[in-house]
Amino acid sequence: ALSINMLDEIHRLIYELRPLLLDDLGLVSAIRWLAENNLETAGIVVNFKTVGRKRRLAPRLEITLFRVIQEAVYNIIKHAYAKNADIVLHFRKGVIGVQIRDDGVGFDFHETLNSKDRPRGIGLLGMKERVAIMNGTLYIRSCPGEGTEIDINIPTNQEIYGG
Repeated sequence: ALSINMLDEIHRLIYELRPLLLDDLGLVSAIRWLAENNLETAGIVVNFKTVGRKRRLAPRLEITLFRVIQEAVYNIIKHAYAKNADIVLHFRKGVIGVQIRDDGVGFDFHETLNSKDRPRGIGLLGMKERVAIMNGTLYIRSCPGEGTEIDINIPTNQEIYGG
């Protein structure tokens, strides 16, 4: 029974790393699934929407965006104590934009990244690095007591990211 439970957990983790939904139906469906199965399950009301003409993006770009949004969702659940979260995908000519907002407790961004007490902010740094590799920008705005806002913009030109 223990082995079966461990195997089930490994399968779940593998699926979360790269859900088949991302390959089969694309980024929009995968993000909707991520929000419903994580934020809503945690009791957070999520408002997910898309702006612009939805389209498939290069696989590498979709995976990058999925991972970055996944980290943001997990941070909201673990740290924000939010009641509401918004996720908006902006499909524009030559650029994909993502806005993620929550009404949680917020945090001091610089203190979190520079804390010597324990390794903090690793997930935030990973998000920034993933976006930077794709020649994109990621801005995080947060203040204690005021929630958090993340804005991402990544070029969709395939030549830029080798997709």
